[in-house]
Amino acid sequence: MPDARSAGVELELAAQPATFFDFAVSASMADARLQSTITSTDAEGAVGVVSGIEAGRRLPTTPRFQAAATWRWLAGGGWVGYVSGTFRAGRSISCTSEALTASKRNAADDCPA
Repeated sequence: MPDARSAGVELELAAQPATFFDFAVSASMADARLQSTITSTDAEGAVGVVSGIEAGRRLPTTPRFQAAATWRWLAGGGWVGYVSGTFRAGRSISCTSEALTASKRNAADDCPA
């Protein structure tokens, strides 16, 4: 398992302006990066990085920015209604040369050119 670190901020705001109406909004920003590299050696002795797991690259499933909102209300008859949504932004890509064409690799700022 590779070493990694994550640093960021998170903010959450919740309010209940009326007895049966409340809402919450949250947002976070994270910079999550690998701190080690995993390599393998093929039959000819060539060493390569496994699945893009290389020190300095972003963790592949961690968004840079995430926001969520929930709105809840009493719908009547003992029922409670709610609407919730999440937005995530950030790259979740593998930076292996086999997976990316040269043009895509140049556009991905976390991948070597």
